Amino acid sequence: MAKLKIIVALIGIAVFAWIISSIDVSKLLSIISKANFLLLGLALIIVFFTVLLKGLKWGLLLRPFEKRLAVLDNSRIFLIGFFLSVLTPGRIGDLARALYLKDRMKFGQALSTVILDRLVDLTVLFFSGILAAIAFSMVFKQQVISLPLAVIFIAFFALALFLVSRQKLMRFILRPFFNLFIPASLKPKASESFASFFEALRIFAKKPFTLLAVFLLSIAAIFLSSIAFWLIALSLGLKTGFALALIAVPIIALADLLPITVSGIGARELLLIFMFSFAGVSAESAVAVSIVYFIIGYISVALAGFAFFLKEPVKLNFSA
Repeated sequence: MAKLKIIVALIGIAVFAWIISSIDVSKLLSIISKANFLLLGLALIIVFFTVLLKGLKWGLLLRPFEKRLAVLDNSRIFLIGFFLSVLTPGRIGDLARALYLKDRMKFGQALSTVILDRLVDLTVLFFSGILAAIAFSMVFKQQVISLPLAVIFIAFFALALFLVSRQKLMRFILRPFFNLFIPASLKPKASESFASFFEALRIFAKKPFTLLAVFLLSIAAIFLSSIAFWLIALSLGLKTGFALALIAVPIIALADLLPITVSGIGARELLLIFMFSFAGVSAESAVAVSIVYFIIGYISVALAGFAFFLKEPVKLNFSA
């Protein structure tokens, strides 16, 4: 798995290097050097306010298990998980969040809330990405995704969500993978987490307003990320409008999930060059926005998580 992560990282870096070699680097550096630091500071504040929203959202998912943590505590653990996700394969950093709650609740329960948290974010991101692609096609008269294809994607995603919500069916589907790929030392924890996940689903089925609040907070987080993205574009002298930021952020966030890149490196730049070209923005400016957005939206968050991790390290031992 570690070798696979290295190969994936190299693919993204190779694409990024190709992009850099294809543009005017001196122009790129000039654009970044003239950035408005006041606007960048506002973008950074919004990014960390977004982290607080994510902490609040996770806190709502913990409540059915009678665990109430302060928003700042949840946000701190989220930051650590984000940092560890940068270092570990398969986004284990997200799962590591559960380890920080092992003295307060069962590991399986904690892990189920993390999985549900990611599932909510993925659902919101998927639908916002589809809507953004359709909006881009309508605004710029450049078809990215046809309506029939969007309907097919939505139908498959809805089917996947349905399957995930059926405990007996998922047990049947996952049993071969469980037997083949889960180490014996992790099987008890995996079984506990599996049962806890469906326990959480049953609980939230009886708490529709809480679940609605979780989804609304996830939507709000994307909206705030779009504001931060827009401020970064403005700081670099781009006046493309907020609408383009609302379209771009969900699409590049989906690109982060592609298995051919790490943190969207390479894919994000390609997408922004393509989308911004229809707004008359040069490739150098598009790459500049991507780089600064990566620094503020990713690196700064990971560094904050690293600082908290140094104060409260945890061993990635899921069998403990």
